[in-house]
Amino acid sequence: MKEAFFKAGVLERYIGLIMGGFFPESKRGSRSGHWNFRCNVCGDSKKTKSKKRAWILTNRTPWMFYCHNCFESIPAEYWMKLYFNSYYQDYRREVFKIDIGIKGVTQSKPLPVKKELSGAEYNEYKDARYFKPIFSSNDEIFQIARKECARRLIPLDIWKKWFVAVDGIYRDRLVIPYYDKEGKIYSYQCRSLRGQEPKYLSRIDNTDNIYNYYNVDPEKPVIILEGAIDSIFIENAIGCTGLKVPDERINKFPHRYYLLDKDEAGLTKSLELLNMHEYVFMWKKFLKMFNMPCYHSTEKDDINALIIKMKIQIPITFEKLKPFFTNNSIDRTHFVVTTKITERRFYESKSGKES
Repeated sequence: MKEAFFKAGVLERYIGLIMGGFFPESKRGSRSGHWNFRCNVCGDSKKTKSKKRAWILTNRTPWMFYCHNCFESIPAEYWMKLYFNSYYQDYRREVFKIDIGIKGVTQSKPLPVKKELSGAEYNEYKDARYFKPIFSSNDEIFQIARKECARRLIPLDIWKKWFVAVDGIYRDRLVIPYYDKEGKIYSYQCRSLRGQEPKYLSRIDNTDNIYNYYNVDPEKPVIILEGAIDSIFIENAIGCTGLKVPDERINKFPHRYYLLDKDEAGLTKSLELLNMHEYVFMWKKFLKMFNMPCYHSTEKDDINALIIKMKIQIPITFEKLKPFFTNNSIDRTHFVVTTKITERRFYESKSGKES
């Protein structure tokens, strides 16, 4: 009996964390103890955002997830396993400290991602346990994270599913999870919130690091950006976590359009892609069209900065951006710094000389 009460208490705590982080509109009955929220399985009502027809019923054994719209009915633990697996794994580990030896259940092993880091063995599971839902606390670092997301005009529906790292190697960073079509996290990137360097830290020893890769329509034009946050503002776009590591998976998209940052590195890479007859974005032409100043290339511009300056309606469609893409090498002047540094470095690198 003692173990059953302990297990129910742990389950209640983890479901409460999920509600606070992913369903800020959820409500819990003061008498019944049931949670009521918008169904994440069917999406609930498309017409009325205020409708909440999913429930966690706590008067059943076991607790049940039930939706009055799609009629999905499964145990709450299984619902957590399917849609919030990282929470489910933590829940299991905590519960089985008591259940082991009683039911003979074996704990699952930590995530198999280890690396020697600063002389110590890296354990991803240990660090991931410090990832807390962005709405789970009002501590200062959580307030800083929420204000940063709001300042950058990131849609609430997206960043309400993000996290904050409260300790470990990613401490005091905003955790940007990479979700697949099933709502499962396959990677993440962590942005500093207190001015730490480097600004971004990606998941260690992970090669599956393209943001939104599994959600775009490969038959339509796919717009390729450097940053995960930038790609959020554009329809059918992916973020490649910078330009340092080329990823051959991008070549699987038959209609590729590169929209790289407007800085020297972005222009250099764009010029290289242009000479391979790939479609690249002409920042100079775009900024001139909207009467925006065309800064020197070392003064960085990206899509998120543009959104903040111009308050452009999002998501930006491909049709609006299409006139500013080119794969014609005649347009190389759009990607050359005033001093010709970028073009010289590109051709010298091709000839094997040092820039």
